[in-house]
Amino acid sequence: MAELLEAGVELTVIGMSVVFAMLTLLVGAIALTARLCRALGAAAESPAAPERPAAESEPDAEIVGVITAAVQMFRRDRESRHSVT
Repeated sequence: MAELLEAGVELTVIGMSVVFAMLTLLVGAIALTARLCRALGAAAESPAAPERPAAESEPDAEIVGVITAAVQMFRRDRESRHSVT
């Protein structure tokens, strides 16, 4: 019985040590990657986004009507599914 308990404790210590070592390596790798990205990011600035044409000030009445009808149909459908009969 004592041998089994000793083997269990040994396995626990080995397992926890391996997990600790891997997490330590992971933290180091993330820190190194962050430092590398900061160094490279300052050197290579991203270009500005291309300008898009301005949207129309007034939306098309037909499109507004279609969207309104679709929203109303969705709400009616949702209410009919959730109503208690």
